Amino acid sequence: MSRELKRGCCACVDCHFACDLESNDKEDILEQRCSNYRTVIRSMCNYNDHKLTDLVGEYLEKHILTANDARYIMGLCNIEDSVGNVKKPPLGVMPRDVWDRKRQEELSEAMCRYIAVDKKIPKEWLEEYIEISNRQEKENE
Repeated sequence: MSRELKRGCCACVDCHFACDLESNDKEDILEQRCSNYRTVIRSMCNYNDHKLTDLVGEYLEKHILTANDARYIMGLCNIEDSVGNVKKPPLGVMPRDVWDRKRQEELSEAMCRYIAVDKKIPKEWLEEYIEISNRQEKENE
């Protein structure tokens, strides 16, 4: 089967698509395709919410749809909240124990750097390191 391309053709000679596309014809074809897709998508809205959500989720996992495509489909079917719009709580603060461990690690690394260049470690660093250690010991009891 020949795979030679016609001049200005969108596909091979044996394709079933119109190959003589002018600029306006391309826009018309694109609009027709979009209209066809909208029809297909609207017909999907006849599925129950659970089935549609599962189908869209599957297409997302397989990268057939992007997140925006999924939101568009769910929006057309009036169940947009089902995809990726889960309300998250506002960003809070780092838990104290996590912050303490991180701060203690930073203090330790800074003290090691000072020792490596024979500099005196600031008293405040040592006091803070000990304070954090004492707090962690109390929490572990």
